[in-house]
Amino acid sequence: MKSRYWSKIIGSLLITTLSLLSVGPGPDDDGGDDGRGGGWGSNTSRDEIQEWWQEFQKKFNYPLYCLILASTADAEVASFVQAHRPELETIAGKDCCLIFFRDLDRRKLLEPFQFAEHTKRVYTLAKFIGLNPDKLPCLLFFEQFGSGKYIHLSLASLSEQELLVYIRRVFSYLYNQRNPNYFKSLKSFQHSQALQSSSSVLFHNAVQIGRDVLVEFFKSLIALK
Repeated sequence: MKSRYWSKIIGSLLITTLSLLSVGPGPDDDGGDDGRGGGWGSNTSRDEIQEWWQEFQKKFNYPLYCLILASTADAEVASFVQAHRPELETIAGKDCCLIFFRDLDRRKLLEPFQFAEHTKRVYTLAKFIGLNPDKLPCLLFFEQFGSGKYIHLSLASLSEQELLVYIRRVFSYLYNQRNPNYFKSLKSFQHSQALQSSSSVLFHNAVQIGRDVLVEFFKSLIALK
């Protein structure tokens, strides 16, 4: 009986150890930590961020990377990521690495991921790449961090259900293109989104102008009476 008991204990420890040593992004993999259990601050140098990226890319080498840039104040995004992180990684597929940051102290204690851990680095990263805070929340895609080439897709004003639909659409478009260059495919998607947005604005303005003309027309009729 004792031998069976210790066999179960050792087996459990081996499974835990293997899960911590697993390769490739997954629920327990992260973008690294500064060793203090917190995020980068305003004094974080560009060299520190570049060093983080070089170490991370050596561990996870992918054709495309994606960061969800949002704060805990972006309630819909925060709640969505917290609840659906594993599904997001599935949607992203095998060729895009979703990067999430962890608090080192929490991870050492095998505490579950909290989106607040990730957000500690968001504003520092946005500043590093020259992205204004008013562009948040967004999906940030890149091939090389620090290259100056980024694609950001807004997640603003979307409900949790709309976020799921939109993110599915982004990655469906990405993987259904014949172009093997994912970054260029995303450029095309971004361009199509901009055109749709412009068309919607033009349509809305046209409808509003039409309404205003009708109102003035009826006013003139009433005045004639």
